[in-house]
Amino acid sequence: MKANYLKYKDTGRFSKIMIDYLEGTDELKQFVEYENSFDGFKEVINSRNNIDVDRELLVKQLVIQNSKLELSETSENNINILKNKNTFTITTGHQLNLFTGPLYYIYKTASVIKLCTELKQEFPENNFVPVFWMATEDHDFEEINHFQFKGEKLEWITDQKGAVGRMDVKEVQTVYEKFSSKIEEGIHADFLKELFSKTYLEHNNLAEATRYLVNELFGEYGIVLLDGDDRELKKTMIPAFKRELIEFVSDKNLSVTNNKLKGLNHKIQVQQRKINLFYLEDNFRERIVFDSGIYKVLNSEIEFTKEEILLELENYPEKFSPNAILRPLYEEQVLPNLAYVGGGGELAYWFQLKGNFNDFGVSFPILVLRNSLMLINERLNNIIEELKITCYDLFADLHELIKQKVIENSNVDFDLLQEIEGINKILASNLLEFENEKFKHPTFKAQHKKQLNIIVKKQKKLLRAEKKNQPELVAKIELIKSELFPENGLQERKLNFAEMYMEFGEILIPSIIEKISVLNNRFTILRLNKIN
Repeated sequence: MKANYLKYKDTGRFSKIMIDYLEGTDELKQFVEYENSFDGFKEVINSRNNIDVDRELLVKQLVIQNSKLELSETSENNINILKNKNTFTITTGHQLNLFTGPLYYIYKTASVIKLCTELKQEFPENNFVPVFWMATEDHDFEEINHFQFKGEKLEWITDQKGAVGRMDVKEVQTVYEKFSSKIEEGIHADFLKELFSKTYLEHNNLAEATRYLVNELFGEYGIVLLDGDDRELKKTMIPAFKRELIEFVSDKNLSVTNNKLKGLNHKIQVQQRKINLFYLEDNFRERIVFDSGIYKVLNSEIEFTKEEILLELENYPEKFSPNAILRPLYEEQVLPNLAYVGGGGELAYWFQLKGNFNDFGVSFPILVLRNSLMLINERLNNIIEELKITCYDLFADLHELIKQKVIENSNVDFDLLQEIEGINKILASNLLEFENEKFKHPTFKAQHKKQLNIIVKKQKKLLRAEKKNQPELVAKIELIKSELFPENGLQERKLNFAEMYMEFGEILIPSIIEKISVLNNRFTILRLNKIN
């Protein structure tokens, strides 16, 4: 097992706003509260010591929510110590993707676990608990109902509507059968089939299934799973939801912040609404809108006066569901949280939220970019080493990399730079000599361009010929790029962990957690040997 690390900007695969944030650009500091560093964590720990969180309620609800799980001793202890004022959470959140969806689901969870370990080493007098906030109320089913396995999309088809966490998972049986038919034989296949079966065929809804799945994969590391679709926890949000309904607070605050971000030429990641709440029932989650003095629930006949909707909120807080703008506020309201760990797109919309947090009087967490990884098996690694391809080369354009390696492995002289430099010197000399005869300048420039074109054509012709002479080299490079960048995207956004588990087995997750370092802000290239 070997790891290499690259700055995110050197991969060319991350947004400008993320690179600016990681490099501490001054213009983004107004959108965050604390520095993403150990010094920043020291500050936020001191700050959170003075903020009250209903720890008794939190622990009570966590015990109830996780009562059906076989929790590890570490997870049980992590829930219990949340009663202590020297215990803090590090949180990530994610949709309830079928069988974890893309690999970055695994990387996010590994990142919160590893960050807790690193913080405990730095601040041993405190405790740090990794929390996975399940987006059970999300209703974007098409985003979570599938995963890729061996180049094929395995998809859950259903007519169910509303919050995905409440959806019955019995129809996932057909996906399981298809998955089982595609998977190879062996102990790794047996593990995956059993995991899939127990996750979806032995639970009632997607929330229960996801809780079981994440606990099976990460329970030994003390992960704690929290479901926001909880009446008792939502009671704590009644004052904030009331202000949102009456004063349209988030819309006003984000309008100010969004204009600042636009002024810095940054894209607005999430657009707020006048009211950033949904109305939630079984098989039903629709936006609440305010129209002519009446609160209406879209795509329904449900309407409220101001007095009626505030009474509904008091009596049934569980029916009010925050969108992406208010959900982070909810998380920070109920957790003694220090940091949110998310992907680039997530953190980009957190940059929109600091002013809103300040208005509601809720502590704003440190924003931490989750780890990104590239996993390389022994077969590919041998080819990479044979061709002397560097970590930087892996992120180069395919055609440029082929050109580079063909030239390196050729006996033909491709170094035409001296010819080009000589022509440039001649032109400069002639232009200087005839500087008083300007009518001649275009002639020399045209001749210069003509000579350059001849050289470029010569180089291209030689390159085409050499590619034909080195077909195995070209094929190997194409293989590397296609496997490490499926569909020209990052591996972590296309592949499912099952495919990697088939390759690496039970060392997969421990190796990821061991080799990543969350606060070093580096892309990890992890080379693993296959375990049979």
